[in-house]
Amino acid sequence: APHRSDGTYIYAGTCRNLTPEQIAEKSKRRPPAWRVRVPEREMSFTDGCQGVYTENLAHDCGDFIIRRSDGVYGYQLAVVVDDGLMGVTEVVRGSDLLNSTPRQMYLYEQLGFAIPQFYHMPLLTAPDGRRLSKRDGDAYFSDYVDKGYLVESRRGSGGFVRIIKLTPKKQDRTPVLLHERLPAVSISMEDLDALLYQLLKRRSLTNNEAVILHLTFESLYRRIDDEGTRLLVISDILKNLNLH
Repeated sequence: APHRSDGTYIYAGTCRNLTPEQIAEKSKRRPPAWRVRVPEREMSFTDGCQGVYTENLAHDCGDFIIRRSDGVYGYQLAVVVDDGLMGVTEVVRGSDLLNSTPRQMYLYEQLGFAIPQFYHMPLLTAPDGRRLSKRDGDAYFSDYVDKGYLVESRRGSGGFVRIIKLTPKKQDRTPVLLHERLPAVSISMEDLDALLYQLLKRRSLTNNEAVILHLTFESLYRRIDDEGTRLLVISDILKNLNLH
């Protein structure tokens, strides 16, 4: 599927008005691709997640491919025919496919299919803003857990997945592992993340347990301003875990 992050290529119309003779001559050198000739028309819809989205077919995408020169049918046509024949009424996918939707809506209309409701969800991205992708060698959730990331999953009408990074301490520093070793005055969220990281790596905690503790500690930092009180609560939590 074409993704928004890949950039948008707008067909220049190079072969749009060829004569039959020119088509025959070009076809001797290379089989032609098939494109949909789009009108000067705005396609607009209300996405269930992103809100109102509008594109001008002629200006924002141009004539688009439905069958490649190698004979393979294009994504835009394939997904519309597939969903249309199955009677799909709701489509949930990544926001990088948002700008494919106006083209697909046009095909739904031309082929006589009902247009489904679309929901384009936010993507998981790398620190540089690039979307995570298997084709770029990005990892699976299990790989992130092994590297000290926590995966918090919430389901429901506004479901989402959140990845939390636990920051390990430098190799020359001894991580805090037990409540007796907590500093007497204060402890930072970074220290607590280092603790959870070590416990997760030692398999002393499951991923879900580490997520719950991380969120608990975050909540304590938001709700309790006094460092002494906060430290007592954190110490009590760790003591009750009975970790060794």
